[in-house]
Amino acid sequence: MALVKLLGEKLKTKDGVVSTAEALKGKEAVALYFSAHWCPPCRGFTPKLAEAYSGLVATGKSFEIVFISSDNDEKAFEDYFGEQPWLALPYAERKLKAALSKKYEVSGIPSLIILDGETGATITKDGRRVVMEDVKGDNFPWKPPTVWDAMGDEFMSGDGETVELSALRGEGKVIGLYFSAHWCPPCKAFTPLLVKTYQKLKTAGKELEVVFVSSDKDMSQFQEYFATMPWLAIPPGDKRKGALSTRYEVQGIPTLVLIDGATGETINADGRSAVGGDPEGQGFPWRAAPKAALRRSTGSCVIA
Repeated sequence: MALVKLLGEKLKTKDGVVSTAEALKGKEAVALYFSAHWCPPCRGFTPKLAEAYSGLVATGKSFEIVFISSDNDEKAFEDYFGEQPWLALPYAERKLKAALSKKYEVSGIPSLIILDGETGATITKDGRRVVMEDVKGDNFPWKPPTVWDAMGDEFMSGDGETVELSALRGEGKVIGLYFSAHWCPPCKAFTPLLVKTYQKLKTAGKELEVVFVSSDKDMSQFQEYFATMPWLAIPPGDKRKGALSTRYEVQGIPTLVLIDGATGETINADGRSAVGGDPEGQGFPWRAAPKAALRRSTGSCVIA
């Protein structure tokens, strides 16, 4: 079982220890809850998560949570775990806790990582938001839509017309999802550079299309900003923005994600750095190493 390999043979309950394999058998989704008693945001979030968890389980959702403690000692761990209705990684497993934090790039708490209960594959690292936005579990187990579903069927063009997704897809084509906003100074600095590179690639006959995924706060700001761009857009307030941000774990803007127009596979999650380092587009489509992670570039605006 993948989760036994990940979490070890035993997990803790209020009554002692239990076999990981038995405790998590048949679960569709398992969340790792990185938290600690000394952390005020954790103490604020834990009761909300407990309420959501209890409601989901009561309605038959095959869901489990495992508390991964960052408490400073075992007594604090025991006191805090006493308030929680789920399982826990035994406090003594400090090396395993550190390995899990590293594996899932947990840089702050509370953090909720949701995994596929059968394969152990990551469903989302943004479980805190995902669960709180769907406490009834209508979208359980919260597996992300395909990139094509998330992108939708059509996009705005600068002349007010719409362009269908089918026009962007195909062998040899690259789609850039440009997460940006008028209010973000680093975005406004990067956009002219991206425009120049885009135009150079188009002139050279390269198959690139860009879709502006807007985080603007109102339509007038969006329209003013979009007028500076020669590509397509998803306007502010469109639910596709949230789906795409979650899928690509976008925490800061500007972010440029490059995807294969035929397969939907990610070519480079850090297209901003690729363009910044090669504005002439000599290395287009800027393929990254298969396991390359998105890093937040210096000078980013944090988005909620």
